[in-house]
Amino acid sequence: MTWDLPQHPAVWGLAEGGVAPKVVIKRQLKCDALKEKAQTVVSTAAGVPFLMGRPNGRGAVMMFTVSADRSWSDFPLSAFFLPMAHQLIQYAAGVGSSLPYLWAADSLALEEYLPEATRESVLSTPDSKPVSLRSAVVEGVTVIYAEGLTQPGIYKLSSPGSGGAKPALAINMPRAESDLTPVKPSDVSSILGLPTLHVATGKDDLLKKLEDFRIGRSLGESMLWLALLAAMAEVFYANYLLRKNTKLTDVLKIAPSGKMKEKEA
Repeated sequence: MTWDLPQHPAVWGLAEGGVAPKVVIKRQLKCDALKEKAQTVVSTAAGVPFLMGRPNGRGAVMMFTVSADRSWSDFPLSAFFLPMAHQLIQYAAGVGSSLPYLWAADSLALEEYLPEATRESVLSTPDSKPVSLRSAVVEGVTVIYAEGLTQPGIYKLSSPGSGGAKPALAINMPRAESDLTPVKPSDVSSILGLPTLHVATGKDDLLKKLEDFRIGRSLGESMLWLALLAAMAEVFYANYLLRKNTKLTDVLKIAPSGKMKEKEA
């Protein structure tokens, strides 16, 4: 894919890493010409529009040239599918310049995002569990930190006299969590830091590994190799023994004409 309009709100930020999505397309709508004010946001390497947009009244119309399922392409399996869908929804909702969400984090300073938070405030997770808040003095200023913001969803903040909990933060998981590209089995061991790791890539492979560990590996192949080595060793040893025996020509005296000569006294 090619980013034709990398600054477009629908794909803004996705092209910053310099990586373009790779999509296998089986079927695609063909657009010979675009209407007035229409733009190609993302196109294929062949220059065919993949994502297009056009202003319409106070809004805009966005259209993909492939379907949203896997019958036309593998775009739904791409790591760019979910982030692009999020940004299209935000673009349609008219989200402003403020950050619509934050990435999950083990610790987050609330001074910039929730300046109204105090030591008496209560921050709750999307399933209404309290979040641990701690305060620290940084350069003479008391800063409130929220710990363990690892659950995606809407976090609510309540303070004394505020009249109940109100939505405060939207936490999303990092985009790397949406990458559905399979990891190579040979790389799993280094990623997990385990020196000994057995990876099964399918049902048959898993059953074979279970059988090997429970029953033991079959010795049939090993015994065949052992028999072959033994046969080769026997041939070489027999040949060696035959060469050590005295030859008939060494005992009999045969003239060049082929007649036998008498033994010398």
